[in-house]
Amino acid sequence: MGKVDGRQIVPESVLTWLYRPSILFDSFEYKSQDFDVNGNFAYGLGLFIGFFEGTRYVHHGGYWPPYASEFSVS
Repeated sequence: MGKVDGRQIVPESVLTWLYRPSILFDSFEYKSQDFDVNGNFAYGLGLFIGFFEGTRYVHHGGYWPPYASEFSVS
């Protein structure tokens, strides 16, 4: 994370700070025939943090008609 062409451009300490949960949401679990969402979800410095099918998932989306965006890493 934080690398471009193998060069670290965002320090690891900054990434750790961004991904650190600051607001915790209630634990919940959702299952469908296509996917599972489970674990404690949190919000940290503009990013949502949680687990999707057992993998840590960091994301944030936006919507301003007619445009929409979603950023996610796992």
